[in-house]
Amino acid sequence: MHDLEKEKDLALQELSDIYEEEGLNQWRLAHLGKSALVSQVFASLGSMTKEERPQMGRTANEVRVALEAGLADKRDMLQQAALARALQSEKLDVTLPGRGA
Repeated sequence: MHDLEKEKDLALQELSDIYEEEGLNQWRLAHLGKSALVSQVFASLGSMTKEERPQMGRTANEVRVALEAGLADKRDMLQQAALARALQSEKLDVTLPGRGA
């Protein structure tokens, strides 16, 4: 259980250092993919004792939800930053050219 909390803290710290979409996808695969610690805990719930299962399941769910929320927030932030850069660099002149009389 402590490993999950450490994993969550480490993953969220890594997430704060990402500034591009490709890095975000790599982070998602590393921390929420099939080989991630959280996924491994979910896969091993069946082999845990009846007493351990609810607590580990609850903790794993909380960690997964926190990581998914962090991912969504970071993705929104990156998309808004990309939009702001695009708007800054792509000025659009909406005025009509003058007409000859």
